[in-house]
Amino acid sequence: MNNRVYLVGAGPGDSKIITVRGMELIKKADVIIYDRLVNEKLLQYAPLDSEMIYVGKSMGKHTLNQDEINELLVEKGRCFKTVVRLKGGDPFVFGRGGEEALCLKKHNIEFEIVPGISSAIGGLAYAGIPVTHRGLADSFHVYNGHNENLDFKTISKLEGTLVFLMGVTSIASIIDGLIEGGMATYKPAAIISWASLPGQRTITASLVEMKEKILKEKIEAPSLFVIGEVVKLHEEIDFFAKKKLFGKKFIVTRPKKQNSSLVEMIEDLGGEAIELPVMEIVSNDNAAEFDQIIEDLGLYNYLIFSSVNGVEFFFRKIFMLGLDSRVLGDKMLVAIGNSTAAEMLKYGVVADIVPESFVSESLVEKLEAILKPVDSVLMIGASDSRMYLHQKISRICNVVMIKVYSKRKNETIKVRMLDIFRNGKINYLTFTSPSTVKFFLEILGSENIDLLEGIKIISIGPITSQSIRDLDLKVDIEADEHSDKGLLQSILKIDMMGR
Repeated sequence: MNNRVYLVGAGPGDSKIITVRGMELIKKADVIIYDRLVNEKLLQYAPLDSEMIYVGKSMGKHTLNQDEINELLVEKGRCFKTVVRLKGGDPFVFGRGGEEALCLKKHNIEFEIVPGISSAIGGLAYAGIPVTHRGLADSFHVYNGHNENLDFKTISKLEGTLVFLMGVTSIASIIDGLIEGGMATYKPAAIISWASLPGQRTITASLVEMKEKILKEKIEAPSLFVIGEVVKLHEEIDFFAKKKLFGKKFIVTRPKKQNSSLVEMIEDLGGEAIELPVMEIVSNDNAAEFDQIIEDLGLYNYLIFSSVNGVEFFFRKIFMLGLDSRVLGDKMLVAIGNSTAAEMLKYGVVADIVPESFVSESLVEKLEAILKPVDSVLMIGASDSRMYLHQKISRICNVVMIKVYSKRKNETIKVRMLDIFRNGKINYLTFTSPSTVKFFLEILGSENIDLLEGIKIISIGPITSQSIRDLDLKVDIEADEHSDKGLLQSILKIDMMGR
């Protein structure tokens, strides 16, 4: 296939409402050229070697002007098979996608248009404002709020819903123009900021009252301005702001690769999950020892996986050696925690034993009841794994531990961490292991500990809680069930009580 540039609409903000076609292209892109209002979470789905080029524009500040962006598309389109031009909303709704397509056509570069959900429709929907509604509006009209030559005399007489995009700094003059053009001052109006994102705000008022509200509420871009009878439906249909964790900001500290479950649950409940991976997982330099363990696997009739990472590194090793899950034969497989058991399922194996409480102490009780002196146990864990379980069951039978990975501090996030805590108005700080506690505080620094004031500290279980207390911090919430799901359930219980 020839080189091609794809003009892709990313939607109004929520990364989950991009089209299937748009996501397919991101996953195989050689180059992604993206705008300011594109949700950067979409970029994580691109291949690791993709080139990322930011060309965002805001009022008075352009990374590149439109001619330069056009030239960039031509340059990259000549050199790469799949170039994705990722644009907020829809490429053809005030996105200058038509200009870019014409430029590509002029230079004989193949292109494809992938529509997206415009904020003129999707942004209103997230605020519970239908752009049309039987009996209230059977048409809608979308305008560029930056346009200084709007015919307000004509616009003010239109029926249906009026939507002004990109016009936050012009809303006062738009209101004046509409009223001077003859529009009724009592017309319902709304401003929606950061539509479809956790920071979304919706302000409603009559047209004449909105000018005062703009100043009082300190409205900022990106915002939509909508006028029409459909605004009256906002309170009844507004589903997004009614989500249980809407408006709450969470810091997630575990390694990025393991964040998906917790992040997804927070976002599904309307919260904002800010990922600050305080540690990285690296393979230990013990290949020869690990190879020997796999060669001697037949000596063990119990395998204990203490973490998701242990499962991943174990199966990565057996695959590298040309083996597969059949080497586990009739061994009893033990997982400490539902997440670890779920990771095992990805490789086609089911844990025989998962303790009710996801800590070593709970597992000891189960194993003490079934282990015999003739048994042999292989434990797969990390360099800093607790030795409690090993010590306890070693009294019963032979136990070998292979430490297949280590955790190291991610110093690269320090500047971003400090910026977030200084400016982010964080509600919850989550810890899912003692290591995340240790590395977080080392990166933050004792001189910045006051930045945590007023933030609730959440622990996934008693071992992590003790680590938090050992470092002179207070645990506000400890999960009843020591899992991501249990952590969120405990937060919801406390949060609902506080409302």
